[in-house]
Amino acid sequence: MRYVRRNPVPVIVITGIVWLLIFDRDSILYQFKINREIRQLEEQNRLLEKKIDSTSKILKKMHDRRFIRRYAREVLLLRKKNEDIYLLDTTAYEEK
Repeated sequence: MRYVRRNPVPVIVITGIVWLLIFDRDSILYQFKINREIRQLEEQNRLLEKKIDSTSKILKKMHDRRFIRRYAREVLLLRKKNEDIYLLDTTAYEEK
């Protein structure tokens, strides 16, 4: 207690540093949280850009009638009247 009365500056400085590191609105803990959110949003952005690229490639091919029929049958699983569709799961046979 005597040390605090004689030399209050180090105690005030240490208290201020602790306050800035932990309790302040822009504390280190808050910065870590914000940086984690930024990394997650950047990853989500990369995934969405890949999806946009693949969709734009499909849209460019949509002028061809054969492609539209093939896409409708394979992806959308549409069928003609009186036609049966059999789906084959080949994932068990693919090499990893």
